[in-house]
Parts: sequence; C-alpha cells; structure tokens
Amino acid sequence: MNKTYIVILPIVNRMRTKTVYNKGKICLINDCDKHASCKLHCSNHYWKVFWMDKLFSILGGKICVHCGFKDKRALCFDHKNGGGRKDVEKSGGHRMMVTKYVNDPELAKKDLQVLCHNCNWIKKHLNGEHNVYYNR
Repeated sequence: MNKTYIVILPIVNRMRTKTVYNKGKICLINDCDKHASCKLHCSNHYWKVFWMDKLFSILGGKICVHCGFKDKRALCFDHKNGGGRKDVEKSGGHRMMVTKYVNDPELAKKDLQVLCHNCNWIKKHLNGEHNVYYNR
C-alpha cells in the first residue's frame, strides 16, 4: 500500500511529494503511519517504547518520586544534583545519555530520579538551576 503526502523542507522552504513504500508493516502507535522495519514500531517510537520504559523500570517505575503522579505523559528524568544539560552534551545527545544509564543501572540510580514536570520546575527554581538556562 503506497501513501503519498506533502513534506515541507525547512531549509529550502520548498514542498515536494514523497511516496512511502511500507510493505504492509506500519508502526503500532496510534496516529503514526511511519514504516516499521523489522520491529513493531518505527525507529522513533521503538526508542521511546523500549529504552525509555527500560530506564523508568530501573528508576522504580512510572511515578513521580516527590508527589506520586503516575501519568507517563507528564513524567521526566531529572538529574538529582543538576547538570542535566551538561550530561546530555557530554554524552552526545539525549538518546546516548539514556542508553548510557540503561547500560549502567547503578549510575542511573545514583544520578537520576523520576519527577513530574511540575515537581521538576519547582526543584529547578528552588535550586537556582533555571537561571543557567535563561541566562545562556
């Protein structure tokens, strides 16, 4: 089954038509029509489903350690002592940082915690970490 859709290229501001040959394998995530090669999901969703869930399980599940919020759409990984931006840059990107922590669970338990976004922003303001971001 062939799907045709419009792709907007941000660099050159042109539009072109692109045809995708998915050979019957579609990503299983709702509203995603990307090709799923040998996996059940496209590459972006496979990374989210597999690696992120694995890191959540290492850190004790999908629950905020401060307030107990359980909706995974609003949960994030937080560096306990700050320095998350530097860790991402040093690791070579967010995906490489998550992979590093999945491969070394003891380091993940020492450095990371699961917080909801509200608790994460409150922690940033209490520790003065937000100034680093805004004053770049």
